[in-house]
Amino acid sequence: MVGTMHSTAFAQGAQPSDPAASPATSSSDVQNFAVNSYAYNSCQTEMIHLTGTEHVVRHTVRDGATTKSVYHLSYSDTKAVGVKTGLTYIVAAQEQQVTFAETGVSSSYDFVLNEQLNGQGSTPDLGWHMVQTATWDGSKYTITTKTNELTCR
Repeated sequence: MVGTMHSTAFAQGAQPSDPAASPATSSSDVQNFAVNSYAYNSCQTEMIHLTGTEHVVRHTVRDGATTKSVYHLSYSDTKAVGVKTGLTYIVAAQEQQVTFAETGVSSSYDFVLNEQLNGQGSTPDLGWHMVQTATWDGSKYTITTKTNELTCR
């Protein structure tokens, strides 16, 4: 990994003392994160700088002792610029991931994004492969970028 896009935490509210006896509840939240990452573009043999905003929408349903979280990731005003050449790309990526996490139990899972950076003008498009890991520690989520790679198209 060349750069880290972000690392943050999603806090979950206090849990009832007997979650199995509790009725189902749901909640939603939106968090926006600054994108500031570098990846190597082997087509033009240069680093590119990705900037913009990643939006993470989290919808959680708690039903007894089980928590189901649905995440939706999207990007706005996100672009990439070649550090050496100045070639520009527009990011058009959107992903959704569903996970189940038992209340109070640690777990981890990956978001895998295989998207395209659309080259502007005569700039060739690039494939974008990114893996972000969400880790649940029993009380909050932490999300980190562990893979950020580009491929020639």
